[in-house]
Amino acid sequence: MALRFIESFDYTHQDTLIHSLDPRTKMTYALTILALSLMTTNLLPLLILFFIQLPLVGMARIWKKWKITIQGLTLLVVIVVFLNVFLFQQASTHPTSTGIAIAFRIYASFTVLNLLFLTINPDDLSQAIQKLGAPYSFAWTLSTAYRFVPILAVEARTVKEAQLSRGLQIDKGNFLTRLKKTLPLLIPLFASALRRAQELAEAMEARAWNPKLKRTYFYEITMSRVDIVLTGVSFLILALAILFNWFLPITLPSWWTWTLPPQLELRYLLRSFIEALRQLIRVILLI
Repeated sequence: MALRFIESFDYTHQDTLIHSLDPRTKMTYALTILALSLMTTNLLPLLILFFIQLPLVGMARIWKKWKITIQGLTLLVVIVVFLNVFLFQQASTHPTSTGIAIAFRIYASFTVLNLLFLTINPDDLSQAIQKLGAPYSFAWTLSTAYRFVPILAVEARTVKEAQLSRGLQIDKGNFLTRLKKTLPLLIPLFASALRRAQELAEAMEARAWNPKLKRTYFYEITMSRVDIVLTGVSFLILALAILFNWFLPITLPSWWTWTLPPQLELRYLLRSFIEALRQLIRVILLI
């Protein structure tokens, strides 16, 4: 599942409206969603942030990889909710609502990251970062790392299948046993990564690569009117959110801060279940 989770961020070219947008537009949108998700712990706005992205996922045709991402986050989300309910309940008067809200914050953040990485060509990403004022060496390093992470995930799966064919039982035993069994996977994977890095360095040296020289591109990315409008809207929403959240706080309506009723809190439901179980045991013993 971990390898599939990494592969779910591998770029695949699609002829869609989302793919055709300028990378800077999508980066601005992603920054806005991430910032908005961190500004609140209320359940309703985080639900809205999550669900407004689903049409974009459909337009980008990345449903399958998005589902893999969501499935990979399931265990983390469950742990976050239960920790918030049973360990950090004093930090909130509605711990279950807060835990579910944080879960949807995670879902919303990774959904927008899916939209970002699955719809931006690594070459366009490097060019976009450079046009934003970053040095070419930084832009090239970031785009190269972005390009090689899915490749390493594929190699990790190949190594795993090779070790399984040799009789290595990775999925059996307790957590510590399975952790020890990952060493036969990590050593070949690190060796492969180092070999790829060395080959890349030699190829760069053979071509006299110099990050200080001015770069030219065969294909120059440009922002269309749609990109300019969408980028402006994203910046406007982000600026208003920062203004009204930090500098001019406003009183939010009651429906905006909606929480689950007390009888639906997990602690209350668990206590009710335990009490019902005790009553059932007493009835059985009396019979």
